[in-house]
Amino acid sequence: MVEVIDEIALDDITLWKVPPGGGLFFVGKDDYVKINEAKYDSESTSKEKRFYVKGTPTKINGNTLRIIDFQTDNPLVMGKSLYRVDKNGSVGSIVFYPSMKYVLHKLDDTYSRVGDNVGLRVAELPPGKYFYCVGEMTIRSRNGGGFFFEVSS
Repeated sequence: MVEVIDEIALDDITLWKVPPGGGLFFVGKDDYVKINEAKYDSESTSKEKRFYVKGTPTKINGNTLRIIDFQTDNPLVMGKSLYRVDKNGSVGSIVFYPSMKYVLHKLDDTYSRVGDNVGLRVAELPPGKYFYCVGEMTIRSRNGGGFFFEVSS
């Protein structure tokens, strides 16, 4: 005899609507907040190359951030690195002398692929300014793009 089950218990399921266009979006209480795009530039001396973020950060409240990463023009959404921005607007430097050393304020976040062009990023961040760099900052980098936001408590 086969037993028929009328009910199956499921864990909570979260559904989000697709953002109106590509970019990074903070998941708010009822809707998305688009994170401002920004640029970084570098300045070099004989001893180091320092990277500075230029732009206006999106203001976000809260420490646990859920960010929808949705790209319409490029299926690769994993190639973003999170950096803390100091009070001078710098994410750090590459020191040439006395040894080649990367001194960048790189942070970890959790990335979950949802689809070919959609992912979810989660990070616990204290108040401050942050920059998601598209790609990596290297010795050959002079400038590039990303997404700039500020966490307030």
